[in-house]
Amino acid sequence: MSFLTKHLEEANESYFEHGFFALRFGFLMIIGGLAAIVHAIFPFLCRKTGSRCAMKIMKILEDHNRMSEERKKRNGL
Repeated sequence: MSFLTKHLEEANESYFEHGFFALRFGFLMIIGGLAAIVHAIFPFLCRKTGSRCAMKIMKILEDHNRMSEERKKRNGL
């Protein structure tokens, strides 16, 4: 069972916390990717959607990493 929980322990997250984060992250990547494909075919559409998604993903990652470090400090890890 440790192979299932090792990453969760390293991330200091529960299964559902990690799952919610991964789903949110994945859906934003899909939306941004689809917007970029639409923009490649029709340059007048989705002109900023892909880059907005990318910036949002970066902000989410930065916030997530900061919160993870804070949790580790609080838990003495």
